[in-house]
Amino acid sequence: MGVVYKARQVRLNRLVALKMILAGQLASATDVQRFYAEAQTAANLQHPNIVAIHEVGEHKGQHYFSMDLVEGKSLAALTREHPLTPTKAAEIVKTVAEAIHYAHQKGELHRDLKPANILMQENKTQITQTNAEQNLRESAKSAFDSLVPRITDFGLAKQFHDEPGALATGGLTATGAVLGTPSYMPPEQASADRGAVGPATAVYSLGAVLYELVTGRPPFQGPTPHDKRYTQRQWLRMWNSLAMGTVAPSSFAIARAMSWSFMSRDGSLSARTARMPGC
Repeated sequence: MGVVYKARQVRLNRLVALKMILAGQLASATDVQRFYAEAQTAANLQHPNIVAIHEVGEHKGQHYFSMDLVEGKSLAALTREHPLTPTKAAEIVKTVAEAIHYAHQKGELHRDLKPANILMQENKTQITQTNAEQNLRESAKSAFDSLVPRITDFGLAKQFHDEPGALATGGLTATGAVLGTPSYMPPEQASADRGAVGPATAVYSLGAVLYELVTGRPPFQGPTPHDKRYTQRQWLRMWNSLAMGTVAPSSFAIARAMSWSFMSRDGSLSARTARMPGC
């Protein structure tokens, strides 16, 4: 695990986010290897909705890398404070999906997509308005209208071959520990038999994110969300919450994205974003 600090890059006189290994000098060789793999993955991805890496190094036995400082809250924190309409939720997930599609084109799988790993940053490219115009729009503007998502934390990312049907093996370590966050993890990633993961894995995770944005909670909660009997009960609760809410247009997109079989999901995020409801 890592810890992130707000820091200043002295030579360029700019504020950055500085990530270090939480265990510090006590970090294992595996921790260090995974830390540098995260930095290398993110550094190869140059996209406006992916947090960029600037510098990687070591100081007195402390490994670090610097990245864009996003002075905003995570999508998880913001949705706890401000409910989203299905349309706004679909817009955000569409933007995230386009960035993840770009990562897939570069041969990278994130494998830990969730609201906590999506930072919401003020859109500095917006045209400056006069005070009168700003005050007029302020009351009707939602908390998300001026924010753009930035994907971060590629600590579990894995390379795959950019070929039709290509898969990246595993979601497990050599010791059999599952890597990822259960509430947003598809069955093939959580599988104890090292099920293959690929672009369709991200489709599932994006469906889980969309579900949380329109309902206010993760789709599955509990210690073993992919136990078959437990999951059947959770699926019934999930669809009941969708049916009782005001998110009917999003329900079909979530159902397709979170199909139990990855063969039933559309692995092409470019095709899926074109069909996002409300966009």
